[in-house]
Amino acid sequence: MVHNVEGDDNIAIGDVKGNTKGNRNIRIGPTDDKGNVNLKPMIVGTGAQGGSRDVVIGTNAKGSSDLIQSLQELKEIMATSDNPDSIKLVVDLIKELQSSEKDKNKIKSLWDRIKSFNYIGATDLIIRIVPLIAQFLH
Repeated sequence: MVHNVEGDDNIAIGDVKGNTKGNRNIRIGPTDDKGNVNLKPMIVGTGAQGGSRDVVIGTNAKGSSDLIQSLQELKEIMATSDNPDSIKLVVDLIKELQSSEKDKNKIKSLWDRIKSFNYIGATDLIIRIVPLIAQFLH
């Protein structure tokens, strides 16, 4: 694979020869030795959003449905707790994760507060959420 990418937010997929110049470009070249492009279904573009099984490519792309679904499950478990404030924390976290301009400090603060509560039956769910939310904490 030979390619030179110049500019900001450029993406090259497959065997892309030559230069990619400018900003926010996506170049897709052959992905097999016969010159075919064989890719999984994907969503491509600035602000692209996809589901948990989609390949999502682009500036500000989102593919966090597994995280949102897991947080929704956590919210349901919290509904049985004696702390209604905990539900609001999860609702606020989901809203921030779905925002086009995510505030990482706010996400971290909300997540830290959510983890501080003890939820019976939520341990496996918390363990599942940790790697999904990690991308928003760095």
